[in-house]
Amino acid sequence: MINPKSKSHQIPALGKIRCDECPIQNVCFPKELSPEELKEIGSVSVKHRIVHEGDYLFHAGEKCHAFYVVHSGFFKSIKRFYNGYEQVIGFQMNSDVIGMDGMASNLHSTDVVALETSEVCLIDPASIDSVPTLKKLHRHFDQVFSREIIRLQNMALLLGGMNAHQKMAAFLINLSKRFERLNYSRNEFYLRMTRVELASYLGLTNATISRTLTVFKTMGLIKTNGRKIVISDYEKLLSIILDTHLG
Repeated sequence: MINPKSKSHQIPALGKIRCDECPIQNVCFPKELSPEELKEIGSVSVKHRIVHEGDYLFHAGEKCHAFYVVHSGFFKSIKRFYNGYEQVIGFQMNSDVIGMDGMASNLHSTDVVALETSEVCLIDPASIDSVPTLKKLHRHFDQVFSREIIRLQNMALLLGGMNAHQKMAAFLINLSKRFERLNYSRNEFYLRMTRVELASYLGLTNATISRTLTVFKTMGLIKTNGRKIVISDYEKLLSIILDTHLG
């Protein structure tokens, strides 16, 4: 990620996270918790794990012992089918929650792989039962899970009936908004995924991804340099999503 707007929002170094000092603590815990309560919860219920590029956070079929909040880095979720076909079904970045797929059956249904060296916070729901602020936490986690489900549903709806240009525009706008919420530039960022992975996620071919990006550059919507994306005309790129005649 690039161009942070404020140093106060920068992520601490890997392996040095404290819940009471973490800039994304409100993703994991209710805002009304005191620093002392955060310290207590962090010492009892939260563990940290570094996942190197190409390594798995977990595999489909593994027992689900915790859910994860991405503290830094980038991941992809993969669904594997019996015929060997693989489908990228999502990309996760800072403050996203991973692992909810296993909360009901206690088994993960997807593979999750790090696209760069990343760090996650593991939150064990079972250990939280011993924390005095239990009711606040359960209510907060219900809200976290609900927001994540809504985000995934919205993206699925966006991509469902769109043509190639609309899918690419929707993906870039969605990613732009996610960076902006983290106090990074919405107009300049890097794609951590390959074009092959992006094509799998959007249900397009690699050639279509390349052609679409070329069209966007010709239209003056974006500039590219390797995996770096610069959105030159945000509003026009946004309007592509509503244009049913393009593509």
